[in-house]
Amino acid sequence: MKKKFLEKFGLIDEKYIDEASPLSVDRAIEKEINKAKKVRRLGFGIVGLVMVVALSLWLFIPYSTTAPSVAKYSSSPYYSVIKKLNEATYVKPKYKNNFQMLVRNLFSVKMSAGGMDAMPESDRVEYVETTDNQVAGIIEADRIKRSSEHIFFLDGNVLKVFNISGKETTQVATFSIFSDYGYLGVSRLWEFYLSKDCKTVTVIMPTYQQKVEILSLDVENLNDIKEISRIEFSGNYKTSRLVDGRLLVVNNFTVKRGADFGNEENFLPQITQNGKVTTVSAEDIVYPEKLSLSTYTVVCTIKEGDLKVEDFTAYLSYSDTVYVSNEYVYVTRSFTKEEPTDKKSYTKRKTFTEIIPISYTGDGLSENKAVEVEGYLKDQYSLDEYDNYLRAVTTNSETTVSERNNGEFVSVSLDSSNTSASLFVVDLKNMDIVARVEKFAPTGEVVRSVRFDKTKAYVCTAVVLTDPVFYFDLSDLNNITYKDTGTIDGYSTSLINFGNGNLLGVGVGESFDTVKIEVYEETFSSVSSTCSVSVPNAYYSENYKSYFIDRENKYIGLGLETYRTEIKEGRVFRIKYVVYALYQFDGNKLSEILFVELNGYPEHMRATLIDGFFYIFGEGEFKVFNLNE
Repeated sequence: MKKKFLEKFGLIDEKYIDEASPLSVDRAIEKEINKAKKVRRLGFGIVGLVMVVALSLWLFIPYSTTAPSVAKYSSSPYYSVIKKLNEATYVKPKYKNNFQMLVRNLFSVKMSAGGMDAMPESDRVEYVETTDNQVAGIIEADRIKRSSEHIFFLDGNVLKVFNISGKETTQVATFSIFSDYGYLGVSRLWEFYLSKDCKTVTVIMPTYQQKVEILSLDVENLNDIKEISRIEFSGNYKTSRLVDGRLLVVNNFTVKRGADFGNEENFLPQITQNGKVTTVSAEDIVYPEKLSLSTYTVVCTIKEGDLKVEDFTAYLSYSDTVYVSNEYVYVTRSFTKEEPTDKKSYTKRKTFTEIIPISYTGDGLSENKAVEVEGYLKDQYSLDEYDNYLRAVTTNSETTVSERNNGEFVSVSLDSSNTSASLFVVDLKNMDIVARVEKFAPTGEVVRSVRFDKTKAYVCTAVVLTDPVFYFDLSDLNNITYKDTGTIDGYSTSLINFGNGNLLGVGVGESFDTVKIEVYEETFSSVSSTCSVSVPNAYYSENYKSYFIDRENKYIGLGLETYRTEIKEGRVFRIKYVVYALYQFDGNKLSEILFVELNGYPEHMRATLIDGFFYIFGEGEFKVFNLNE
């Protein structure tokens, strides 16, 4: 056995075994074993030392705080853009090294801050507008459009066409639309246009993969609807307009952290049509001195029908609200400015918005001088152009920050008491602010909705569930006056000019699960609530295009998601059901005309009124009611 042991470890030659006594063999074995142990301990020590050194290096070598070099792209025509994006997308390390990261994560406490048979076509088919567009003549995409003979409705990814025959209305044509990126779920975001001659449908198809497809369809022969052209834009769909056969498409394209600047599709907006890829040119990219975001607003003009691209520009870091007037596309960006305070090491940060008007009525797109206003914009209705003036309503936001030892800032004042609202008037000739009403709302309130009506402006502000509505008289810019409702329950997320001096508000009531529709009127000294109707245990869509507005007959219609309680076998069940509600204002009160169940989501429901018949469209379902009965 000893021989086998020694042979296994190669400690002695075989010829010496017989000459050795048992005692000498034992000593030899012990000696060699001790020697092996020493070697092993030395090896473990060296490995341990190496591991300690490696761990120390991993723990304490400081993180790099500078963006990686992009000098290798210096010959690119986009080099100035690449440098900006490299800085904008680079995120500085939160910690100095791995040791600090581990300690902070282990011991810090995170504080929370609070095909069917088609009907014969008429020789006199006319386009009839169904969408309550923000600007007259500037058509917005929608899920419903109509001619004098047919109603077109986009139900998910299926374009459905109905004849207009009152209670005898039927579906007369259908066309399934397919996206190269899939359509399930995404199709709920799709919308479309119907051309003025009612022969072409243009479908806007956002996808989940930072791509937007646009498809044009020939619908002149409803028995044979067919595809005309298809085009693809990089980015996420923002908005679009149809003006005199020209389609304005606005997308957002975000450059992600760690983008490969050697691959243009990673950091530059592109258009693809018929297999040809067009990248925005370097001279068509506009950007500020300092980027606040690594997102472009991409503005493109294309011809209706064949979808031929006319112009294509990109505004880097301008990615917020977009408003379109008869002459300009306004793109905006919000950013902060720092101001010193009386306290040492404390700084006040204020939010500002830069607005650029882009002219689209000439041969191409061209930007004008920008203007800067304090605060941020809620949505497109916060901007309005009238009589060569741009009007804007913003929410003011101020935050006080304290500087840490390492040069970083920590917020010490994030509560809503630092907010208010302001109104600005800008002369479009020189882009100078010529009038303003600053911080007119109670401290702590934010803008919930805005509606301009020529020389009038209405603004709803709120904090939690208290709501003043302000009326501004803008007829004399040297003497802007305003009045308000005072504090009432709830707030409106949409304000609507309802005609005859009435203002309509759609929003929430005394609780967030109560839908409130309210009519206001202007009096000599204030804005007063004429009447309202509330639906408890209900939710609504804030998408303005989902509402049916008829100023002539004083109708307001919308989809509602409601809940009712039922008791079965001694147990209480809360059951959801979706309805479409229609109300009418008679000058004194709002009366319920319809309250009918309908399939689908409130945001996707649409309705139209034709010759006394009310047509309602949901998901896979439509209903018709005679309102004259």
